Amino acid sequence: MRTTKRTGHAELEAFRTRVAEARQRVDELEGERRKVRFAVQREQSALGAYHAAVEAGERDADPEVEAKLVAAVRDAASDVTDKPIVRGSRIVEEEVVDPRLEARFHGAMRALDEREREVAAFIGERFDDLAQELAADGQKAREHFEAAWREVRKADDEWSGVLRKWQPLLEAGGIEPSDLPTHPLHGLGVGPDAGVPLPMPRSLVPADAPRRKAA
Repeated sequence: MRTTKRTGHAELEAFRTRVAEARQRVDELEGERRKVRFAVQREQSALGAYHAAVEAGERDADPEVEAKLVAAVRDAASDVTDKPIVRGSRIVEEEVVDPRLEARFHGAMRALDEREREVAAFIGERFDDLAQELAADGQKAREHFEAAWREVRKADDEWSGVLRKWQPLLEAGGIEPSDLPTHPLHGLGVGPDAGVPLPMPRSLVPADAPRRKAA
């Protein structure tokens, strides 16, 4: 059974997949952190709204309802603690956190950092191989682009030819020249005769790979 040798970019994609998985885990845990903060705030708000309504005379005090609200706050806060947020040398506020969840979150962050370091190390070690693969892919891409430009040139000749034939009809038809459409390539900064560069850093383009024009 024959095996296919993995290219450098296939290996790099595997590293990047691990980065994406690690980042997804961080996002999942961040979502859980938000839920913890919201749960405590929600129950505290409900208890506060009850006391405010009683004091405003909008409802009668109900020990059973109050006990349920207090129990809900207690349950929501049973596994959390207040974490001070320090700016400079001052505590500016506190946030509700679950210590175990915080530990998992910071562990996931370390894992993400490690996966990103692996990507950077791989690129550093295999830069020449990766660049060589991209140079070959870039050559194929340029050839496809040049073929496309040849088709664009044909379309440009046809489109512009029809537009030129409208010129002598404008005055007779009482039509302003400004009523004609702009060229389809207007605003692109290039035309169908533009050269097609290799899709790679100019400093790495081989000396024997001149910028070519579409034939």
